[in-house]
Amino acid sequence: RLDLRGVRILVSDAPRGAEAAAVAALFASEGVRTLVSVVADAAYDKGEFAAKGIAVEVWPMEDGEPPAEEVVRSWGRLLTDTFPDAQWVPPPLPPAPLKPSGASIVAAHSHRARSPQPPHSTPVPTPPPTPPGELAPPAVPVTVGVHCKAGLGRAPALAAVALIELGMSPFEAIGFIRARRRGAINARQLRFLEEYKPGKFVQERDRARAAAAGKSKAADHKGPYHLGLGHLKAGWGVPRPRPILP
Repeated sequence: RLDLRGVRILVSDAPRGAEAAAVAALFASEGVRTLVSVVADAAYDKGEFAAKGIAVEVWPMEDGEPPAEEVVRSWGRLLTDTFPDAQWVPPPLPPAPLKPSGASIVAAHSHRARSPQPPHSTPVPTPPPTPPGELAPPAVPVTVGVHCKAGLGRAPALAAVALIELGMSPFEAIGFIRARRRGAINARQLRFLEEYKPGKFVQERDRARAAAAGKSKAADHKGPYHLGLGHLKAGWGVPRPRPILP
């Protein structure tokens, strides 16, 4: 299991058919709620995992190959949604604008000097601790599982992508994983990780949030007061009856 900055990933080999029930119970005890399979033809009963509350996602990858772009994007959406408080590496900043001229610098400085400065922020008081007798039993932290066939190539490569997106260098991520799974990550996957640029997870998270906000906005426009003009066409040109005065 990999645990870094609040993100927990369980890397394993593919469960065998007869072991599915025992593996599902073990994964559930580790807090796994989603299991990613990168093996298209994994021969185990996924119903055993569903019975334990574990959703199985199948994202096929070629044996021995690094993850494709679409798999990385799906992996980013899953992890940023599962661990919304994690500190993911943001994408690179755009190029800095041209340096302003000396006159604009003097003008900006004089405006800043005349502008009132905001007051210092008041620290938020820390709430008092809860009495020990009222503490709830600690829950098992949520974990995302990922498996390939042998647990040494495709699944560790995906886990290394997540570690790089959390701020590790490629060599740190590879060493972190190999210290726990000896022989993980082959030469092709190693080259892919050396060239990998973090920031994709944040881009996927922001893209998903923008899409969700757009759907919510569209739903608001189509609420009970959004009737359109179709209901008016039948009455166009028909004079209304005048009221009869006493």
